[in-house]
Amino acid sequence: MRTVVRETKGLDEDLRNLVQVARQNRADLTLASEMLTKHASVKQNKRCLHAYLNDRAERIRNLCWELGAVPPQEVKENMSRAEQEFYRGYSKVLTTYKSHYLDLDLTAASVPPKELFVEVRVLKDCGELQTEYGVINLQKNSQHFLRRTDVEHLIKQGYLQHVG
Repeated sequence: MRTVVRETKGLDEDLRNLVQVARQNRADLTLASEMLTKHASVKQNKRCLHAYLNDRAERIRNLCWELGAVPPQEVKENMSRAEQEFYRGYSKVLTTYKSHYLDLDLTAASVPPKELFVEVRVLKDCGELQTEYGVINLQKNSQHFLRRTDVEHLIKQGYLQHVG
């Protein structure tokens, strides 16, 4: 992005200089075509940057839906400071939106699961998990057979791994 922004600033400066020259020499067609080319390049650069930023924003919105309010550290490391702020802000908006539907988990999988229970391996210590069948201690390297809805969020966050 920095390279494209630097290039665009250079093109803009060249274009300003050409405008000054054009004011003095109105009949030069070569100068006019060079100005049009530089202007078209600036517009193309801006379109590309906007498309890139829009794609990044869409990916961040999808991550908020998938991972919840706090992204894993490896995801956070690949975000700029502005993207992290956007994530926090969008996450707050999403939390407010979801609070209107307390009885429905909007972040659950959009495709119905094939099985109600899944076997999972614990990749990171999670502590105790309260389920309708009681409390389960999720210690690293242990395996459990649990309801998918109880552990879906932990699988998405990378704490658990679906086995089989």
